[in-house]
Amino acid sequence: MKRDFFIFHGVPAGRPPSAGVSLVELLVTTAIVLVLTLALLSLYQVYGNLYGLGRMNFSAVGGVRAPLTDIVEYVSQAHRVAESQNFGGTIYTSSSSTLVLQIPSVDADSRVVEGSWDYAVFYKNGARLYRRLQPAVLSVRSAEARQLTEVAASLAFSYDAGDFSLVKKVGVALGTFTQEGRVAVSHLASEEVALKNY
Repeated sequence: MKRDFFIFHGVPAGRPPSAGVSLVELLVTTAIVLVLTLALLSLYQVYGNLYGLGRMNFSAVGGVRAPLTDIVEYVSQAHRVAESQNFGGTIYTSSSSTLVLQIPSVDADSRVVEGSWDYAVFYKNGARLYRRLQPAVLSVRSAEARQLTEVAASLAFSYDAGDFSLVKKVGVALGTFTQEGRVAVSHLASEEVALKNY
């Protein structure tokens, strides 16, 4: 009887190949899956950090731009900077941290009501920036108190004259600050705006 010693893929002739997986193949496959999983998790973490940073940056920039636009809009409509005004029992006085504006009242047809004035005040309380509006009886504007941002770190108003009745331009500088964990984002914007008649 003749014996066949031919080996095919490590299996002697005449024997069926094994249906199982070797330990080395299992360890190599496990290592590859583990490396790929760690790579995906680190990408997810980096993406999460970038998303959080982008959201904080958007909050800081948006926390400056929208309120600054609102202030500029009201200053450009104002007749003058008022020294002080009573808003529902609270007296606000124009200063480097508060701005009180006297604005001509307008009717439903957007025409100026002669001799009638609305008043707006901008002020900061903690990290919140507010605008209050006190309209005259004939004005189409409605009374409101609105929070413009909740991330205000600083607010400063400057005037081109010491006497508020002579002010022609108002400067405003607004800074915001947001923090999440160890990452902090701040933004500062400023603008100088002329009153309506100047």
